[in-house]
Amino acid sequence: MPVVRAEPSPSGIGASLRPPGPAEMLDRALFLLRSGPVSRVGLGLTASIPLATVCLALYYLEVIEGVRTLRAPFALLLAASFVFRASVLSRLARVFVQELRPGLPMPAPDPNGQALAKLWATSAVAGFGVWAWLWPLFWLAQFSPFAILALVPLLALRGGLAPSWLARMRCAAESGLRAFGLATDDAAGARASLVFVELMVLAGMFGLFLNVFALTALLLLLSHSILGLDVAFVSAFLSTDNEFVAYGLLASCIALFDPLRAAISACVFADARGRKDG
Repeated sequence: MPVVRAEPSPSGIGASLRPPGPAEMLDRALFLLRSGPVSRVGLGLTASIPLATVCLALYYLEVIEGVRTLRAPFALLLAASFVFRASVLSRLARVFVQELRPGLPMPAPDPNGQALAKLWATSAVAGFGVWAWLWPLFWLAQFSPFAILALVPLLALRGGLAPSWLARMRCAAESGLRAFGLATDDAAGARASLVFVELMVLAGMFGLFLNVFALTALLLLLSHSILGLDVAFVSAFLSTDNEFVAYGLLASCIALFDPLRAAISACVFADARGRKDG
């Protein structure tokens, strides 16, 4: 009797019904980023630029300048920039899912504008979840940007809840609360692994933040020694009281990890569909 061997998928990642472990999941996501063109990763890097800009502008106006009359327009800008981020990352996640599962049926683009309503509905549900965990984040941020590290366990648990919601926005027909509920089901059986994946991503993100902060400090000190930069400017820039600089560097590091989050979302969605089909 001939032995039938399973052929690997075109992306080089084998299709298995076993939920992947944390290292395997992260390796798959990194493989997707490495195997594609640089322009595709560049698209993911632009996702959080509007959101980071609005957050930093709001912080500067309220904390540094003391202007508190622009909260209503900034709330609309925050919502629009969050939807823009979800739109860009979900488009990137769809490309990754098509590489992982080439034969998977995808919803066709809707010319009647329902796709935009679906995008807003699903983003609104995810945005309410973000709003909930931002309260302890804001409370800790009052002490120091580095106090945010105390929230890493909470952020890891949130990351393991429904990471495939980005991929579902473009790869499935559901929207809103139902789409987020199905994304929660996608993580069933692999939730512990996804929490560890989120821990590794957060560790890498904060490690990058510390390295960028140290590199910036080193460049300023060298500029003082070589170019004669004003000592008062260097001291004020590197002071722990200058939280705006730290938050700006942290926002940049978060944006750099957005393409990886889209790849993880695609891997979780493709694995869930593979187990369902199997």
